[in-house]
Amino acid sequence: TTNINWRSNVSIPSVSEEVWKNPWHPLKGPPRNYAEQELLSEHIKNEKAVMQNALSASASAKRELERAAADNCADLAYEYQRCVTKGGMDAYTGVCFKMNERLVECMAIQSRNMERLGFLSPKPMTYSQRLALVDRADDMYLQEM
Repeated sequence: TTNINWRSNVSIPSVSEEVWKNPWHPLKGPPRNYAEQELLSEHIKNEKAVMQNALSASASAKRELERAAADNCADLAYEYQRCVTKGGMDAYTGVCFKMNERLVECMAIQSRNMERLGFLSPKPMTYSQRLALVDRADDMYLQEM
């Protein structure tokens, strides 16, 4: 069976109840011969692969969300980068620091809005649907500000 991770909406496999009752699952007890040992090793290898795939999918979805949030905050990132590279008094008086705070806040709000709108939903979306969702998240951010 699978569950949905509440933070990323990526489906993750559940651990069988049998595993908690019997650590040698799918066997009844410790392997007694080579064939049982091979069966147990194969079962463990398959479970490990399923878990690694779920973790990989979750991390990939999170990176995609962060990229979309960064795209929506590109104007603030540009202002901050210009402030830092331009130098001068702004870099020393905390103006750049405040710009960076605004950028970080923008990305957090954008990410939150996209998650609420279903950006990380396991159901497939077309590129145009995903783009519309990202634009809607940006509109929500602008209304909040």
